[in-house]
Amino acid sequence: MEQSPSSSMLTVVQPTMKALITKDLLGHSNMDVKVFVASCLGEITRIIAPDAPYDDDTMKEIFELIVGAFKNLDEMSRHLF
Repeated sequence: MEQSPSSSMLTVVQPTMKALITKDLLGHSNMDVKVFVASCLGEITRIIAPDAPYDDDTMKEIFELIVGAFKNLDEMSRHLF
């Protein structure tokens, strides 16, 4: 059974994939935005699996964003927890 997403799925998700990796979002100064972008990128990665949704350099930047964003969610009192 083929596990890669269909070509129609890739066509639909491409605009979102491109929008999420802009420098404005990946480098945003607001922690809330970083957490939401990290969450969306995690979902994109899940949808596109088993293939990588981006090239290696971009994936490295995404994983750094995800780790950095979720590292700051250690306080249960924060509204994003």
